[in-house]
Amino acid sequence: MLFSRNLYMSEDKKGTLAILVTGILWSSIGVFVAELAACGSTPSLTAFMRMAFGFLFVFPVAVIKNSVRVDRKTLFACAMLGLLAHAPFNICYGLSVPANGVALAAVLLYSAPVFTAVASRILFGEKFTLRKYLALVLNIVGCILAVTGGNFFDAEITFSGILFGVGAGFFYGMIPILGKIAGKHANPFTISTWSYFFTSIALLMFTRPPVTLLKNFNLTTLGIFYGLITAALPYLIYYYGVQKIKETSRVPVFASIELVIASVIGIIIYHEVLKIINIVGIILVLSSIILDSSGESK
Repeated sequence: MLFSRNLYMSEDKKGTLAILVTGILWSSIGVFVAELAACGSTPSLTAFMRMAFGFLFVFPVAVIKNSVRVDRKTLFACAMLGLLAHAPFNICYGLSVPANGVALAAVLLYSAPVFTAVASRILFGEKFTLRKYLALVLNIVGCILAVTGGNFFDAEITFSGILFGVGAGFFYGMIPILGKIAGKHANPFTISTWSYFFTSIALLMFTRPPVTLLKNFNLTTLGIFYGLITAALPYLIYYYGVQKIKETSRVPVFASIELVIASVIGIIIYHEVLKIINIVGIILVLSSIILDSSGESK
């Protein structure tokens, strides 16, 4: 039990907690990506391993939970989540980083909350309050400052680079939208299993045959843990949270806790030094989360 008899937790707060936990797990992505690259992995192979190993972890659990068999409507919804959100997000972001540089790619990626908010308004009829607008603005500005430290441009801007970067933000913003739609027909185990399956197939088409996995023990081992910690576990929790939170537009705001924890990890592991502007960004991100969570729908 997550809460005692004397402590009531609403469904919305359960969802909020789930998304925050997801963000904490996602904060380790940067470490895994760096270590996998050091072992010789390419961006496309890294993305493939994340979802493929995530699938291998989730599939047996889904079998035990009797969540593998699905009807056509559910399978279609999961396929759309994998093919129209997860796969294109990984592809676009993988192309955005070398085209734009890490800082600008991150700035463009964090346009995601805007896309989620607009789609939530159109598809789910979610109302926009002054509190929500303020939280959204604080979050976007905070993410940009926390990631870049004020240094926005570490590469020459190109049209294709901007296209890949905004595309990554758009598809990342669609994950909670399509996840909520898929969740109307399935539980988190079903959603994760089949969306991972379709995503892995799509990503495999953009990478060389992963024979390297059979030759490099360190790469394979890291890939397995990468799939477990950043895909299998967090997305099971994430899809649970998406279904509990009434307003889907709030999901990316809560998930941005990833940036705060990632900054702490960078300080501890890589001895990174934060500038004042980075710290201001982190404070704004935390403020947006607190502001949005205090405005919980009753």
